[in-house]
Amino acid sequence: VFDLKSWRVERFEISTLEVPDERVYAPLQAFRSLDDEHRQLKIDLAGEPLVAAAPDSSKTLAAAGLADTSSLIGHTINGRDGSVGKVIDLLVNVDLWQLRYLVIESEKGHALTDIEWCASVGDGEQPPHIDLPAEAIAMAPPYRDLHELCSGYEAALYRHYTSRAYARNGRIA
Repeated sequence: VFDLKSWRVERFEISTLEVPDERVYAPLQAFRSLDDEHRQLKIDLAGEPLVAAAPDSSKTLAAAGLADTSSLIGHTINGRDGSVGKVIDLLVNVDLWQLRYLVIESEKGHALTDIEWCASVGDGEQPPHIDLPAEAIAMAPPYRDLHELCSGYEAALYRHYTSRAYARNGRIA
């Protein structure tokens, strides 16, 4: 679960075997380690209280200024001028617990976009929206895996998105 303004992770949603459809949340303080290879977080709930998603159980996540990753992952995302592709993953800076990139799958492959360009998340009725032209994402440097971010990919990505070719109304993509 993340904050809609800061993109900061606020808590973890946990599936329980006893009540699979019920949402249970653990605080960030319960985090112990990350296994990138198996895409698993290890948390320790000993002494950490489980919490509701919103401060008041009568409020929705959105009313509390929060959203869960399912509002992005798996959804078609729209750009300024049409459908961009499907969000298939999120990259998180675990030092800051902040969402960093959307991984988007399009007809041309996988691409990254900075989460800061995400103008809205989906709410079930409306798809997520990113403030970039669809063409900019379609023509972005192809993304294959996390290790690429360390090898100049990030610099190339920002050069691509800040290209004057995508400027519109005095704004850079």
